[in-house]
Amino acid sequence: MEKLKILVAVPNLGNIRAELSVMFLRWVSNPKYQVKIWTPQHFIPLDYARNVIRKTFLEESHDFLLMIDADVVPPEATIELADLDLDVVAPVCYVLKDKGVIPMALKRVKDGWQVVGDLERNQLVCVDSAGAGCLMIALRVLEKVPLFRFEYDGDGMLLRDEGFSWSDNVKKAGFDIFVFTNLVCQHFKTVDLLKLVELQNEARRVSYAK
Repeated sequence: MEKLKILVAVPNLGNIRAELSVMFLRWVSNPKYQVKIWTPQHFIPLDYARNVIRKTFLEESHDFLLMIDADVVPPEATIELADLDLDVVAPVCYVLKDKGVIPMALKRVKDGWQVVGDLERNQLVCVDSAGAGCLMIALRVLEKVPLFRFEYDGDGMLLRDEGFSWSDNVKKAGFDIFVFTNLVCQHFKTVDLLKLVELQNEARRVSYAK
């Protein structure tokens, strides 16, 4: 059986996590796959970097693109998501938002986006967006879905980032996006500890109110 060809691409500004470098070695040495690692540097803004990756992927001969942000370290088994042959699938990746830390497993609602309910283990959850921090994307999707693009209003203020706009295009093209709950990424951020305390206090107030 021919090995699946996977391009692992990490857009960055000159730095990636050391833990991710270790993961590269493990993936390249995995006998099940033909893995190419690419860490394109200094392509800005980020939507441009993702489009450079998409263009290069389509010019080469790969079956899947595993695109990872430089501050994200997915589990080693993330490479095996290619075996599922899904359109788009992601491990759980947590992000820090105004109202706390949330998983990027979102459904579209009337007023925007809503986090999917409790993410129990061993589930493939169909979502409308998994963000863009770590995505396994099939060739058939990248061949058909338009570019990653930030969207701005008339004053130049950001309306939607490239992950959300691309997710909408994926769904409009008839493809599915999944989050696999058995896999959870590390996501490294520099944060204000006071902000974390405030978020924890808010979570306690919500809990007590229940």
